Amino acid sequence: MFQWVFQAEQFFDYYATPDLQRLTIVAIHLEKEVVPWFQMMRKNNLFSSWQSFTLVLEVEFGPSPFECPCFMLFKLNQNTSVAEYYTQFTVLANRTMGITTYALLDCFISWLKMEIHRDVLSQSLHLLLKVVSLAKLFEDKHINTGTSHSTKPITTHQKPNTFPGLLPHPFQN
Repeated sequence: MFQWVFQAEQFFDYYATPDLQRLTIVAIHLEKEVVPWFQMMRKNNLFSSWQSFTLVLEVEFGPSPFECPCFMLFKLNQNTSVAEYYTQFTVLANRTMGITTYALLDCFISWLKMEIHRDVLSQSLHLLLKVVSLAKLFEDKHINTGTSHSTKPITTHQKPNTFPGLLPHPFQN
């Protein structure tokens, strides 16, 4: 849902769409259970602007307000491919606030599979996109050489904070 709202806002900003027209345009692009919900909300005048619509939409169809994306990000670990892990990571990272780039980098590297983690960590990279690219390269290497062993998450006692002073793992004592 966050992605859909983001894309709609990019479209509206690009075409300088006035606020009043945004709700009419968005109604055309709604699907499934959102359509009758939108009709009911409009019929009862429960939102009158794009901003109020997005707030109500998030309450109705977004994640629970009791979910903590930051906590979920810090406990996310690579159980699948690097590409799938990165997708899950970016979804959660986009929902968190106040986390530095280095802390995000530390978090991403820390929860890679052990054999990929060691290879990536040895390169001392400081840009997330380079780390992801390198992790994919090492993943291919381990798959092709048959040295991929770890499919379960690495516990914090096996893996200390990779960038001291930036962000300790939330599960360290």
